[in-house]
Amino acid sequence: MKKRFWVTLLAAIAALCMAFGLAGCDLFGSGKGEQGGSQKPDEGGSQTEQGGSQKPDEGGSQTEQGGEQKPDKGELPVLPEKVRSNNGLYFTLNDDGKSYKVSKGEWSGTNLVIPGLVKGAPVTSIRNSAFYGCTELKSVTIENGVISIRASAFEGCTGLTEIEIPDSVTSIGNSAFRECTGLTEIEIPDSVTSIGDYAFYGCTGLTSITFGENSSLTSIGDYAFYYCTGLTKIEIPDSVTSIGNSAFRECTGLTEIEIPDSVTSIGDYAFYGCTGLTSITFGENSSLTSIGDYAFEGCTGLTEITIPDSVTLIGPYAFYMVSLQKVYFEDPNGWIAWYESPLIGLEDPETAADLLSNAMTTWMKKN
Repeated sequence: MKKRFWVTLLAAIAALCMAFGLAGCDLFGSGKGEQGGSQKPDEGGSQTEQGGSQKPDEGGSQTEQGGEQKPDKGELPVLPEKVRSNNGLYFTLNDDGKSYKVSKGEWSGTNLVIPGLVKGAPVTSIRNSAFYGCTELKSVTIENGVISIRASAFEGCTGLTEIEIPDSVTSIGNSAFRECTGLTEIEIPDSVTSIGDYAFYGCTGLTSITFGENSSLTSIGDYAFYYCTGLTKIEIPDSVTSIGNSAFRECTGLTEIEIPDSVTSIGDYAFYGCTGLTSITFGENSSLTSIGDYAFEGCTGLTEITIPDSVTLIGPYAFYMVSLQKVYFEDPNGWIAWYESPLIGLEDPETAADLLSNAMTTWMKKN
C-alpha cells in the first residue's frame, strides 16, 4: 500500500514538471542540468577571464609601451629659458629650444672659459657684444661645440693676448675681435667658412694669422684685417674665393702676399696703402677675374707684378701711385680702356708698368 502511494506521488510530480516545461527538474540524474549549469559559468567565466585578462593586459602593455616610447623618441626635457652659471655667465635659450647662447652676465676676471654644454644642452654661440670692452680679459678658451662667434663678441678687449678657437666654429662675425690691440697671434681652424666684416679691424699687435691645411674658409669680409699694422705675412687658404673690400687695407707691415688659384675677385681697396708690400704672387692656374678699384693703390714698395690671363677687369686706380717698373701680362691682347680705346704696348713690361701705374680708368679685356 505504501509502495503504491510513493509511485503515485512521483508520477504526479513528473506530470507537473512536464506541464510547466521545467526542463531543469532532473529527477532521474540525467546530468543535463549540470551541463547547462557548467556551460554558462564556463563560457561566461572564460569570457570574463579573457575580457578581464585582455583588458588589463592590453591596457598594461599600452601603458608600458607609452612609458617606454617617450625616451625612445629622444625627447629632451623642457630647458629653462635662462641659466646663470656659478661664475656669473648668462646662458639664454635659442629659438630651437635645444641649445644656448652665452653672454657675460655678471662674470668678471682675466681668464675666460666658455663651456660647450650647460644643463646638458649644447652652447652653440657667443652672443653679439657678449664681452664687448672687457679690457681686463687676457685669455679665452672656447670649448668644442660652439658654432659661431657673433658680431662684436670680443670687440675692444684690448688686454686679450690669447684665444683658442675650437674646430666646431664655422663663422667669425662682424667686428668679433675689432681693436683687440693686445692680440699677437691667432689660429683659424679648418671648420671656419667665413670671416666677417671688420672682424680683426685695428688689431695692431697682430703679427701672425695661421689657417689649417684643410681650411674651409671661402670669404674674407670687408675691412676684416684693416689697419693690422703688425701683420708681416699671411697665407691665404686655397679655399678662399673672394677677398673683400679693404680687407688688408693699410697693413703697412705686410711684405708679401700669395693669392691662391681659388680666388676669383679682389675687392676695392683690398691692399690699399700697404707700403711695405714688395711681392704679390698668383698661382699658375689662377681663377682671378677682377681686381677692384684702388686695390693696390699706394703700395709704394711694389716694383713688379704678373697679371694672370684669367683677369678680365682691372678697376680704376688699381695700381695708382705704385712704383711699378715691370708688369707682365700673361695675355696682353684685347685690353681696352673704359672708353673702348685699345691699350697698345702691354706686351712690353716697362710700357705696361707705366700705363698701369697711371691708369685712372677701368681696363677691360675683350677677346
